[in-house]
Amino acid sequence: MLSICSIFKNEHQFILEWLAYHRCLGIKHYYIADNTSTDGSKELLIALSKIGIVEYFDYPTEAGTAPQIGAYNTLLSKAETEWLTFIDADEFLTPVNYEESLTDLYTLLNDERVSAVALNWAVYGSSCSIIPENALVVERLNKRANKEHSVNRHYKSIVRKKDTISAGKNPHHFILKDNKKYVKTTGYEESESDGLSKQVDWDKLRVNHYVIKSKAEFINKKAVRGRATTLEKDLN
Repeated sequence: MLSICSIFKNEHQFILEWLAYHRCLGIKHYYIADNTSTDGSKELLIALSKIGIVEYFDYPTEAGTAPQIGAYNTLLSKAETEWLTFIDADEFLTPVNYEESLTDLYTLLNDERVSAVALNWAVYGSSCSIIPENALVVERLNKRANKEHSVNRHYKSIVRKKDTISAGKNPHHFILKDNKKYVKTTGYEESESDGLSKQVDWDKLRVNHYVIKSKAEFINKKAVRGRATTLEKDLN
């Protein structure tokens, strides 16, 4: 019923935790586009695809297209389940109640009036760490921005494939067919259409975004790599 679609680039050390975490939530289908990784990610994803854990796609950057947007559109066309959620390797679906897992979400997805769900970020920083500890990402990084911080207004999308035309101008929003609407996890309509909600909704489900990790990881990995959301290589 629900699949995760994602673009990876040099995420080797984080792939297995990310997959194991979401499999524990009951999600079984993964469509992963590898954007010319050089750290072993490609080889790991191919091995995982051979045993049926993921569907692997090679995705070199297309001329004139931001990698994340191009990959999202490719995966949207390739995926075969009814519902698709588009998140990255540093983003984790986080239900308010782990005992209930994604029960509340599936209740919402069973409503034929719902075409897309906006999941707000909860953005985590470095938790004052200089070098990474030998622990899971979701355990070692535990300090985040306050709920109402403006950065958490960003949302990632769960979309019903048949109601979706394409990715939008940024990776936070998708273009839906006429008269199709986004809703929040509360079921109320999301009135914004640019990937930024007016209010942060963590009522039933959010996306924990471990954007920086430790200082060393940020400098050695993210700052060097640049942004997949634009054609610019610089990362401030």
